[in-house]
Amino acid sequence: MARKSAKPRGRIRITGGVWRSRQLSVLTMPDLRPSADRTRETLFNWLGQQLPGWRVLDLFAGTGVLGMEALSRGAKCADFVEKHPRIRAQLTENLASLTTDESCFNVIAQSAQRWLTETDTRYDLVLIDPPFRQPQLAGQMVEVLLERQLLTPQGFVYIESPQVMHDDWQGIRLYRQNQLGEAFCALYQKKPPHSTAE
Repeated sequence: MARKSAKPRGRIRITGGVWRSRQLSVLTMPDLRPSADRTRETLFNWLGQQLPGWRVLDLFAGTGVLGMEALSRGAKCADFVEKHPRIRAQLTENLASLTTDESCFNVIAQSAQRWLTETDTRYDLVLIDPPFRQPQLAGQMVEVLLERQLLTPQGFVYIESPQVMHDDWQGIRLYRQNQLGEAFCALYQKKPPHSTAE
């Protein structure tokens, strides 16, 4: 049910790439927590500042700032999965203000799990930042992602969570991790086909 708290607007800032320093409006809602500037800068330092041609999936997109950062850094296309109508509308408006090339992004009105069970797209980077009070959703999404083989051969999975995630999933290995404020940030990469669990 829509509440008055959804009406005020906050601001987010793109930290790098062609849209660096662009300011965008976001809804102010209790469960909408954009990734902090420092957290995003850390992620893209891990990945490298340019992602030319990458296909990106932003699950639980919210403000969409993680996927926008990827597009700003050269990603070919980003799919933003967000089921909340008002948040999705603001996300769509912000994306439209950044680019006129609508083919480079898709805003998907579905739950994260449903999208993962229906899509056949393979992604170079999957961004998983679930609602802060439901951190268990991150692990559930990773399981579906790996079961359906939705990562490219060198694909990455990024998780932002209030708790440490385990790093023993079959098919991906921990690449980098850090704690920034209340958030634990972990980046995983797909294991080569010949890799075996140790």
